[in-house]
Amino acid sequence: MPEASYMDIMKGMLNAPTSQAAQGADPSKADHGKFNVAKTPETEAEGQIIEKSHGEYMVEAFPDSVKRKEVSDLMHAELDRMKVGTGDITSLLQSTLSKRNELLQFTDTPFSDFMALYEGTREYLSDWLLREKHKTFSGLASRVNPEADITALNPVAPTWHQNVNVLQFVGDPAEASFIADAQADQQDNADLMQQIIDPVLESIRQRWEYDALLGQRQVNPTPPNVTQMGGVIEATQTLTYDMGPSPTSVTETKLEEYNKALGMVKSMSSQKAIFTTYETVGDIRDIMIERFSGNNPKSFMDANSVLATKMKTMGLNADGIYQPVAGPPIPVIQCDKLVNTMLMMILDPKLMPKWVYFKLLGTIGPWLFTDYKKLSKIFNTKFVMDGRSMDRGPEKGRAVITNVK
Repeated sequence: MPEASYMDIMKGMLNAPTSQAAQGADPSKADHGKFNVAKTPETEAEGQIIEKSHGEYMVEAFPDSVKRKEVSDLMHAELDRMKVGTGDITSLLQSTLSKRNELLQFTDTPFSDFMALYEGTREYLSDWLLREKHKTFSGLASRVNPEADITALNPVAPTWHQNVNVLQFVGDPAEASFIADAQADQQDNADLMQQIIDPVLESIRQRWEYDALLGQRQVNPTPPNVTQMGGVIEATQTLTYDMGPSPTSVTETKLEEYNKALGMVKSMSSQKAIFTTYETVGDIRDIMIERFSGNNPKSFMDANSVLATKMKTMGLNADGIYQPVAGPPIPVIQCDKLVNTMLMMILDPKLMPKWVYFKLLGTIGPWLFTDYKKLSKIFNTKFVMDGRSMDRGPEKGRAVITNVK
């Protein structure tokens, strides 16, 4: 005999004669043993079968309606007791650590970025002091007769210039308890010391950016003194101008004056750049717009497109562009470290400031030191440090305007 299917067995159970049938009742009138038929308008004509759960079939197997209700209530009561939600297992819940752990820290260092772009050959210093030097010469060669006496002519003598900068070290400790470090190591994506060291490294970058522009020299290395290198603003003495007793918008006249003065240092075709405040970027943009006042906005757009294309070919990023009377377009870069100050400089590797690095154990910084002090508590303490100086280049290669907006 072929093996009966589960559905056949269930049909047999549900169609079995009840006690009512055994007493002569009409089995066809029993209130169980038949599949319910869907009564929706779409299915009533087709008589589709509604699938029921095994528990529903078991309940309907009882011919007595009172008994059916008792069994049904019992089953639902048991099911209710078995429901478990997240609120019932609060003590077992865990948090999933996001894979993203972004450091929200200001990262713009436009002046340092330009220095890196034009750095060229890397230089090193081996002592506390760095001697910056350059020479200047002006004049025209003498007309001579090679067969005549030339003893009356004066020898050419360039003027030598020098300045001094100093080696500076910057850094901060990074510290985490051994317990916190161990706990983090046992979780996914949680290198605790690295999370602490990253902000220190970024703060070192920001310190170099600030001091490269605004540092004030302190050359005495004797403890407890802290050496401090001088920035380019401090070393600029020849081309400086103060807009007045209170911050004032920079003028096109002053921009042209300094563009011409810097052009005469090497060449009017020398590429220059302007580093300045957020407000002065807008003032320089207004100067450019005024050249194409109200009647011809399309010409202004076309001119800006041409200038922007030139900036891209030079690999420069700019917040604005100034086109001088003579010379190439000048990128204008917003620099948050400059307050009420504008710096215009020649972008020439021979004239630009450049980093001069210090080696420790054969490598340049940043360096990571462990056990740099005796443990006063059970903490994992490291010290992150970097050291360098800066050759600021000839002061005639840049101009500074103060008290700008």
